[in-house]
Amino acid sequence: MNNTSKNLVFIDHEALKRATCAEAHQQTIMDMVDYFTTIINEPDRGTGFPQWSESTRKLMELSWRIYRTRCLHDAATGRALTMRRIAELLCKKLHHAMPAHPYQAAWASRHGKYATLVNSMVSLRANGCSFCSMLYWARQIQFPRFESYRGVFD
Repeated sequence: MNNTSKNLVFIDHEALKRATCAEAHQQTIMDMVDYFTTIINEPDRGTGFPQWSESTRKLMELSWRIYRTRCLHDAATGRALTMRRIAELLCKKLHHAMPAHPYQAAWASRHGKYATLVNSMVSLRANGCSFCSMLYWARQIQFPRFESYRGVFD
């Protein structure tokens, strides 16, 4: 285990290969884990931040898919992260509200009438789209500094 950087999590690639089966799904899940681990570990530069553009259910399904691979480990303890911890990290980094019951939201996303996240990403990637389509970058608003409070509270 290499803990030389300030990353919050790291990837166990051997566990990731064991957890996935179909070739297209395996490649999509591996790329999702790589991409969103980079997003989680990305330091705040102050130039903008990523925001999730899909539903909360899809974000919880994403955290469940990453959890099921058992490849994301806490850099401090070396233990595999729980689905709730992955959901907390993703919600915090993507500026999205954490649902009260993330497991229920993930289950609803996987068993709903719409395509699952992995199936839709497999078809979108076949047409040339990337994971960036699930995010948009927001810029921070800079307010002018108050010179005086005269007239503000009148």
